[in-house]
Amino acid sequence: MSTETKEDKSWLIDLILSFFHSPEWKAPVLSFIEEKCIVFDDEEENKLEYTVIHKEFKGLAEKLIEAMLWELGATSEMFGEAFEKASSTPGYQKISKIIESIDNYPIFARMMRKKNASLNEAAFKVLHQQENTDLNSAMDASKGPTTPGETATPNLSLIHI
Repeated sequence: MSTETKEDKSWLIDLILSFFHSPEWKAPVLSFIEEKCIVFDDEEENKLEYTVIHKEFKGLAEKLIEAMLWELGATSEMFGEAFEKASSTPGYQKISKIIESIDNYPIFARMMRKKNASLNEAAFKVLHQQENTDLNSAMDASKGPTTPGETATPNLSLIHI
């Protein structure tokens, strides 16, 4: 049985917290969320497909955490012990929220719906801006030449083949 103190493994909590803010964590997690969130519509119904995606997400998160622990030379047991001993620290609170959001299906589904809505909103804004740009270009082209000797050229960007 280990006789290490709370401070002996606090480094592990700090490193894990840093990991959750690193590109090694964020890139694959955000990529997964952006790729899969399109399935989550704004209805509150929980579809079987949602639980399958949540299971995939948990698997991804577990692999990433295990790889990080392996790189540090730590085990899941060491992480568990450090996590238990650090329950009164701010790092614990942050890691606890992250782990809960990974494991808790309702939190996961809400996050996916929110991300899907956010991406849809951004796409609508881009489309609206593009429509305004195309409309302005078409209006400018229909005015004809602006200087002597200049010829009007049709705006072919409005023609979609």
